[in-house]
Order: sequence, then C-alpha cells, then structure tokens
Amino acid sequence: MVIINIYSPGAAQVIFEKKLITPFDDRPTNLLNSTNNTYILGANAKPNQYNSITFSKLYELSDEGDILQEKNIIKSDTSVMITYLSKTYQSNEYLGTGFLKHDSTTWLWLFIFDEQFNIQHEMSYLIPQARTIDKTITVRKNFIYYIAMQYRIGFSSPNQLLLKFNPNDNTLAESDWELHNGYMNDFVKNIHNDNFLMSGDMIDRDWSRVWEINQEMELINLYNEFEHDLYHMNDIQWLDSLNLIYAGSYYDPQYENTRFMGIQILDTTMNLRYFQSFGSIGMFNYVGTNKSITINSQSKIFFAGTKNAVANPFPNLNNHIAIHKLDTTLNEEWSYFIGGDAYYITRSISNAFNGGCIIAATRYDEALQNQENDVYL
Repeated sequence: MVIINIYSPGAAQVIFEKKLITPFDDRPTNLLNSTNNTYILGANAKPNQYNSITFSKLYELSDEGDILQEKNIIKSDTSVMITYLSKTYQSNEYLGTGFLKHDSTTWLWLFIFDEQFNIQHEMSYLIPQARTIDKTITVRKNFIYYIAMQYRIGFSSPNQLLLKFNPNDNTLAESDWELHNGYMNDFVKNIHNDNFLMSGDMIDRDWSRVWEINQEMELINLYNEFEHDLYHMNDIQWLDSLNLIYAGSYYDPQYENTRFMGIQILDTTMNLRYFQSFGSIGMFNYVGTNKSITINSQSKIFFAGTKNAVANPFPNLNNHIAIHKLDTTLNEEWSYFIGGDAYYITRSISNAFNGGCIIAATRYDEALQNQENDVYL
C-alpha cells in the first residue's frame, strides 16, 4: 500500500511517498483525518495460502508520512475485514465497520477504538446466508449511525441494505427493503432535509441511480435520468448547499475501448450544471475504488483515479495514479500522474492538512512481488 500527500499551491508537488510493506496481499480502506492532525488508515491483509484467514491493520501516520503507530486485529479461526472507518461523536474515538467470517457464516462487525487503537467496544450482527460483505459506508445523524451495506449471497449479484445502529442501547435495525441487481457505491446526508442519498448503478451498467432514503429507512425517491450516466464506484459529495458533485467512470460511445473518469455537478433537483471527463483514449481510466473526490477549504476539488486499469489484479504492467485539481465549475487547474514503475490502483483520497490531498493506493511490481499488493500512500 502506498500513500501519497500532494501539495498544490499552483502546481502539483509530491510531499511524501510511503510504502507500507508486509509479506501479505494488502488493501487499504478509506483515509480519516484525526483531531491530532494525523491520518488514520485501515488495511486488510491476506496471506497467499488458499482459504487463509484475513486479518486487519490500523495505521496512524504523520503529515510527513511517518508511521506513528500500528495495530494488527487478528481473531483465531475467523477472517477479519475492515471496510470503512468514520469518526464517532467523541473527538478521540473512531468507528470501524466491516465483517467477521468463520467457515460459511458472515457477521457485520462494528468496533469503536480510541486514539491509541485500543478497541473500546465491538459487536457483530449475523447476515443470514451472506458469503461476504463487499462494502459498508457509515453516516452519523442525530446520535445514530446509519450503515449502508452491500453483501453477496453465494456468487450472485450483490444486495444492498441499510441498517441503523443506536450506540446508547446497542440495537441494530435493518431496512425492510433490499436492492438487487446492482451496486451500492456511496452514501451521504441530504443537507437540505433529514434524508440520505445512496448512489449506485445497475448490474448491466445501463444507467446510474441515486436513491433518497428517510430516517425511517424508507425509500422515497429514485433519480436515474442523468444526462451523463456514470458507473463503477460513483461518488457523491456536496460542494456547497446548492451543488452536488457526482463522479464515476464514464463511457463515451465515440471511443469503444475507452473508459473515462467522469465528474459532474448537479443542482438540488439533480439536474446537470457542469460536466468534465478525463483519461487517455484506448485505456480504461477508473475512479478510486473507495473514494475519488475530496474538497479543500478553498472549494478546490481533487479528483483521483487510475490511468490504464485492467481486470487482472496482478498484471505485468506499469500504469499511473491520476489526480486532477478542479475549480467549482470543473475547470482544470492541473493534472498530475504518479507511478509508471509498477501497477497501481487508486483506492481513496482525503484532504491533507496543508491544503492539498492525500491518496491511498495499492502497488504491485510483478518482477518483485508474488501476487501480493503493498499499500502505497
């Protein structure tokens, strides 16, 4: 895993690069900014042996890329996987969500940890028949945690579910609906009311969608008639009270063997205001698999993804991390490409404390590594 901190006063400048190397195949989660001006990162490590037990790691990194502390989370005979990290209502605590898997049984896993990575509280919730949990995203509202979850039964297409966790009495309620034949990609508050927005796309990727959901976890609106359909981990984030950023991979029928990184700004009624796409023709250019957009205090948008992504997770290929800095109307201030010496997949992005951004990716060098990714920052 590699993490990259990019500073951007006028043009891109890499402040540090950090490889978190282990003898396992490692994948990072999203990045968190702590109250101590450090970065919290989760990662999942899997030994190369078939049917081996997965364990998880927590890292704290300084603004200069130094590892301040790390912790392994290992459970005997049980695979452990962190899928999302968020802050709690306490300034010195964090909430992790993911899953525990023992034999053929899968649980949603929640745990609260402090600044020293001590787990203060944890609980698990059985997901009947689930083979795996692909993704979780947590949103806090009115001292309740809402957890959007995507999971799979067998090897069929994924299901999406919403859960409500009350930390005061440790109760976990689930929605009375499940979405099928598609993907859940992002989950945020609707800042204009007490509802939430969940983005995704259908299994055949013929159109993207945004569901609106109220606090009672009822589906109340579906938006799916976008001028530009985006798919593959599409992100949603509010730019301000009038503009919603919606980003993902974009297919232009003029270029058959090309996928672009697409980003658009919508108004509060989900109508298009601005659109922009990036990428090299003849390549698949994908957005970050966990998070691809972040906005700094000057309302500058950082948009990150992978240039020349392929289906093989361990290819003999050199490619690049792509990062684009945009203004509020999606005009490009600069583009920057990192890599060219190994195979990279952009995973997540967050604000850096210097006004730039920090990126988490995976890095694989076929000449040196035997089917194991390192985390790259």
